[in-house]
Amino acid sequence: MLLVVGMPREAASQTASWKTYTDRLHGHQFSYPLDYEIQGSGTDFSLQQRDARTESEFYIEDWTRPVRRGETWEFAKLATERALTACLADSPDCSISCTVRGSEEVPNEHHMRILAITRNEVDTCKRGVSPTLAPLYVVDLSRDGSYFLLVIDTWPNRRGVAPDVLRSIVATIRRVEP
Repeated sequence: MLLVVGMPREAASQTASWKTYTDRLHGHQFSYPLDYEIQGSGTDFSLQQRDARTESEFYIEDWTRPVRRGETWEFAKLATERALTACLADSPDCSISCTVRGSEEVPNEHHMRILAITRNEVDTCKRGVSPTLAPLYVVDLSRDGSYFLLVIDTWPNRRGVAPDVLRSIVATIRRVEP
């Protein structure tokens, strides 16, 4: 099931006073609230709210070589695979995996291809318990023969950026010239 939703008008006007993060190497930027900070840079960084101990991870994946070797660039399929593998973990006694609960396109005024994928966690040590995880966002940054994904995720069992705030941030993602 693919659901398409937009950003509310009041959220768009709220983001006008936010700070801006720019990554010219991968050709994107986004806005984020004044009380948040970016930690790290480049292909792996996080967004943290000051004094609130919330954190969501942002990372870039380069798929240029696999595409040039003949793999097809099917954004929705690849985004779903990334969402499933992002929560895999094994230990001697248990394993954790995910199932996809739903997928929705997140349109923004900058015409970026963005999917929000909601997952349920499956932990073999906690039979019968299958919590819903915060949405994982995947942004298609491909262009001019380069294929990049921007993945935005909150680690399970950690407090991430509030879902409504993170969704508003994702809706501001736009392309910039490298």
